[in-house]
Amino acid sequence: MSKQPGRSMQARDQIVSVEEYFRRDAESEIRLEYWYGRLVAMAGETRNHNVVKDDGVGAVRSQRPDCLVLTSGQRVRAPGYGRENYAYPDGLMVCGQEHYDDAKNPPTMLNPTLLIEVISASTQGYDLGEKFSAYFELESLQEYWIVDPNRPDVRQCSRTEDAVMSPAPSRRDADQRGLGPDGTAPRYVPARRGIILRR
Repeated sequence: MSKQPGRSMQARDQIVSVEEYFRRDAESEIRLEYWYGRLVAMAGETRNHNVVKDDGVGAVRSQRPDCLVLTSGQRVRAPGYGRENYAYPDGLMVCGQEHYDDAKNPPTMLNPTLLIEVISASTQGYDLGEKFSAYFELESLQEYWIVDPNRPDVRQCSRTEDAVMSPAPSRRDADQRGLGPDGTAPRYVPARRGIILRR
């Protein structure tokens, strides 16, 4: 059964076990995420959301052929605050050996290098709050991009040497200064209709 992608968020207050989440996610026609014991149904992507997501993922894929780049159908595990959380980011990249939990249906990616979320009014707090905190705990994660499809804006968060995720300047700020958060050119610079990845 194929899942319908989506980004408007419908939280369910009932607490369920991880096993129950996996059962419901496998049977559901829409994607279900699992955050701190609660199911979150994702539905209703807009045209702008899809354009931005597809442009970003396509550009990353074309410029990083050495890495695996996937769009929103791949579930990832995010161990925030010692809990098992599961999400379907809008895009991800993994460089090097891929690690999955194959016992689940669908298999769960365990070691993404880059995660991309395209926000909406209903998901902004979620993507900048719970998801940010949980994604932060993935040791493999080097960057997290938060994209607003209605603005020429990409918030880049990069892992620093002391394992703290630090927000980079917005795309608009990076354009004006040509610099990333550490005063150098950012490694990844997403832009509408033309993404440049700098190494």
